[in-house]
Amino acid sequence: MKKNILIFFVLSFGIFSFASEGKAADRLSRVTFDESSLVDMLGYVNTLWLYGEGVPTYPSGHTGRSVRTSHNDEDGGGDLIFRLPAGFPPSGEIYVSYWAKYESGYWGNYSGIWNVKIMSAPTGSGPHTELIWQSYDSSSKTMGLEWQMEQGMSWDGNSTVTKYASVPYVIGDWLHVEIYMKKSSGATFQNMDGIAWAKFDGAYAFNDNAIITGDFTRPLDIPSIKATVECLPGEGWWQFDDYEIWNGIPDVDLSPPAMPSSLTVK
Repeated sequence: MKKNILIFFVLSFGIFSFASEGKAADRLSRVTFDESSLVDMLGYVNTLWLYGEGVPTYPSGHTGRSVRTSHNDEDGGGDLIFRLPAGFPPSGEIYVSYWAKYESGYWGNYSGIWNVKIMSAPTGSGPHTELIWQSYDSSSKTMGLEWQMEQGMSWDGNSTVTKYASVPYVIGDWLHVEIYMKKSSGATFQNMDGIAWAKFDGAYAFNDNAIITGDFTRPLDIPSIKATVECLPGEGWWQFDDYEIWNGIPDVDLSPPAMPSSLTVK
């Protein structure tokens, strides 16, 4: 009898432990723009404007409506930013998914500078990271990317500050952007077991499971600003849609089918 009870306890504990470790991620943020609003349904992110509030519009998007704004001042204000709270969620993980469309006339290069920040941490102390669209090859239709980690955050624990990648992208098309980071372990979060990856249309541009995050305590802006110089008039329009944040990798499909060409939102 005691043996049976022990076996039952061990099996039950094992099942409970497995279920705890395999707990599904929780959604922290969801912005669909379908109600012509920037409001996060779950209240996790804040909307900011760099150098003055603009007047966005809400045209037909990837699904339903999207938000349309400019990396010039043609929407009446500065760059639209979605700011996450400081630091990682209690889970130690952050996953962001959204769809972006840089319109057919978009061109980020002005005076030889792109610096379109997909993700960045505001100025301050402590570990810092930025994911930047830094170039575009019109012949091969590829965007050049760089991901910076510095000030106690590192790709390899030594001197690797920046990694580079390129991904296919046709300006004017919708692009699925996914970013995931997991905080390093250890008392000061300096173990080389942190994780960082970014996918574009489902393909990895960056993927590393041995980074050092340090005690990352800054907010993150995703998407962030067009830095250094603005786009020229008429060349800064872009849209984004179906914005979500989770405290881990979700086990649901976040790739909704694109809106049929015959369907419009009025």
